[in-house]
Amino acid sequence: MNNSKEYIKQLLDKYWAGESTLEDEKNLAAYFHAGQVDEAFKAFQPLFDYFDQERQVTIDLEDQIMDRILHPRSETKIVRLTWKRALAVAASLILLVTAGIGTYRYQHSQKDQLAIRDTFESPEEALEQTKAALLYLSNRMNRVADQTTKSLEKTENLDILN
Repeated sequence: MNNSKEYIKQLLDKYWAGESTLEDEKNLAAYFHAGQVDEAFKAFQPLFDYFDQERQVTIDLEDQIMDRILHPRSETKIVRLTWKRALAVAASLILLVTAGIGTYRYQHSQKDQLAIRDTFESPEEALEQTKAALLYLSNRMNRVADQTTKSLEKTENLDILN
């Protein structure tokens, strides 16, 4: 194998361009594995050392899978319910149920109070108040309609859109 600086540079250029053959890569690995690396290429030494180390790592996946199938892990956790824990759970449940019942009763008592209480003393007073509110609403809507009509009349006079 040629270990000249030019030859190694040429192999590295081909390697970085993705144009190297398996033979070229074997020559590069042998060069960097030999230990006689030129100073210009010292920066690439750790990379090729890493490739060499990773090539030696073997994983027998089939054996690992069969081992897990034949010897499954038993990670079942037994939870023991002590009397203190049982008492705490029971107290929590009682607290939740009590709060729920209290909330339910409070909401229904408020609803009943609202149904009983009325705003007006007589139906005639309620009718007068309703008429006043509707008259106010009608006046506001008429005023808006008038303003809209005036605005449309002003825009019709403009000859921009024709």
